Amino acid sequence: PTGPSTVYIDNFYFWKAPAASGTPTIANFTVPAKFLGDPAFTLTDPTSDSSGAFSYSSSNLGVATISGNTVTIVGLGTTTITATQAANGSFLSGSITADFVVSSPPPAVAAPTPPARNASDVVSIYSNAYTNVTLDELPTSWSQSTFTTLQIQGDDTWKSVGEFLGMVTNYANGVDLSTMEKMHIDYWTPDNNPIGVKIVNTVNGGEALASLGTTVTGSWQSIDVDMSAFAALPNKTKITQLLIDPTGPSTVYIDNFYFWKAPLAVTTFDTPKVSLYPNPTTGLVTILAGSTIETMTVFNVLGQEMLSQKGNSASETLNISNFKSGVYLVRTTSNGKIATSRIVKE
Repeated sequence: PTGPSTVYIDNFYFWKAPAASGTPTIANFTVPAKFLGDPAFTLTDPTSDSSGAFSYSSSNLGVATISGNTVTIVGLGTTTITATQAANGSFLSGSITADFVVSSPPPAVAAPTPPARNASDVVSIYSNAYTNVTLDELPTSWSQSTFTTLQIQGDDTWKSVGEFLGMVTNYANGVDLSTMEKMHIDYWTPDNNPIGVKIVNTVNGGEALASLGTTVTGSWQSIDVDMSAFAALPNKTKITQLLIDPTGPSTVYIDNFYFWKAPLAVTTFDTPKVSLYPNPTTGLVTILAGSTIETMTVFNVLGQEMLSQKGNSASETLNISNFKSGVYLVRTTSNGKIATSRIVKE
């Protein structure tokens, strides 16, 4: 005291704030998946029992960059975003992570509409255009991809992300593809990996893989594969499993997956019927009708016109020697009526 005083004293000490020693409990941190081209967005802070401020970082700046808590999308892929909380009071610094996935947007338009086909000429695995076979398992437990069904312009579409997508047609008997001539599939992918389709006969044994050719990205591709591509599997009477099989992790949209054959000759003539010979042919085809043939038009199996020729008698000849080997449709007009017949070019 500065002068004579009576003073009672207790609790006389020197001190400092204690060092932080507690680990904060940080939870509930998620980052929604986005598409390439989506606008920048703001992260939501995780929950924590500490009040320290959060800062954020991205492990892959080729996918996303972060300024403050705003994420800007840069490219396709996955990045790990780390939320770091500053030390505060009795709490140490802490952190939590979440994966952020940026993928390509889905196709803007639906897959092409398949042509009308006779029910006996098609075995449809998946298409809104035909009656599909019953799939006992889709995806299979051994598939190595995530699988969803979505609608694009009102059309149901499969989406597979990852490695192969497997499906089981029928555990006991499978489906009979022995009379089919082509496999058709529409695909859309942002990835360059080659894509194959595998068919498996687990009843009698055997499998075969056919390629869809060079992968084209960013647009619907309508692919028809001749069934001879599955020659490694001679017995196609009981196909129990099918696989969509890219060579690497891929996002693949799939529609109109079916097997088909060209229809048998169909005629609208009353009498007599139109006949073609020789069939198969190496080039020249003779067409016989009961009356004067007015026109003859040849189409490929995709419906594209390959040849058109006028006639003036009941017997005419077509030359298709420059056509590729395969099945073609010949439409003949006679006496105002139309007949469509199938011809095989060797």
